[in-house]
Amino acid sequence: TTAIGLGRRLTTGHMTVVDIYNPQLMPGGAIIRGRALAPRPGPDNRVSWREGGVELLPLPDSSVRVVTMDFTLGTLWQKGDQRQLLLEIGRILKPGGRLVVMERVRGYTSWLVRGPLALRLPPDEYWRELLTSAGLEVRQEEEHFQGMARLYRAEKPIPIRGQQLLLGLEGIDR
Repeated sequence: TTAIGLGRRLTTGHMTVVDIYNPQLMPGGAIIRGRALAPRPGPDNRVSWREGGVELLPLPDSSVRVVTMDFTLGTLWQKGDQRQLLLEIGRILKPGGRLVVMERVRGYTSWLVRGPLALRLPPDEYWRELLTSAGLEVRQEEEHFQGMARLYRAEKPIPIRGQQLLLGLEGIDR
């Protein structure tokens, strides 16, 4: 449903939606119910739909500027599958490309709303460390839904960035 909403707002360019759903990796019933209730997209030349998987996204290396995911990593129960998906995203992102991901986190509000079930949610550090372990640089984090979810903006490093001389001139007025 996020893809359909983004497609409606797309004024220029092209968007590719990759469906990675696999019942063996994502056995939760909520996904099946959500897919059944989701509106069907109409024909749109600006949006293409592809089937993919955690182990291989059907896009060329360094071909994508932005990837968005909302509550996708958390549906993968194995940390190895989560990391593999992030490695694949790193592969398809252009250097300097961005990943924007929203995931549920264990926070104070989660305890109030979910009770002991909040133990199943990872703390926010988990997602930050997972993004970093996949070679992405976390640039920004935002709390959403009163602390029940967190938005992370990460980038694929530019290879030359490590070779540049950092002058630290960010706060100087011109």
